[in-house]
Amino acid sequence: MRFILCQLRKVLRAVDGNATLGFAMVAPLVVAVFIAVLQLVAITREQAALAAIAHDASRVASVFNGTPSHGVSAARAKLGSSTVTRARATIKIQRVTNGGVHYVQTTISENYRIAWLAKSVMLNASVRSIDEGAL
Repeated sequence: MRFILCQLRKVLRAVDGNATLGFAMVAPLVVAVFIAVLQLVAITREQAALAAIAHDASRVASVFNGTPSHGVSAARAKLGSSTVTRARATIKIQRVTNGGVHYVQTTISENYRIAWLAKSVMLNASVRSIDEGAL
């Protein structure tokens, strides 16, 4: 019986160091994956916000008596009211005709900076609305 207890103690002592070493090896990977997922969520949220702003700007420009400059003004107002600074966002609104149907095409481009990686990602949102003024 004494022999078995001595062997068991030796095994338990050896396992304690392995668990700590395993945790030390895996913990940085888990933290890195968690940070990457959070950053991906932030980029997706920013892309969705740009798409919503482009939709609103296209809608303003496509209503009766609306002009592309009205749409740009609406987009700038929404971009300025957001929590993220978007001073460098490019807004392009133009009227296009496809198959006899008149549309207002709105494109917003923004250079999104990932500070902790010192990298930038170009986000684009493009929306097309039927031009109600041409109906």
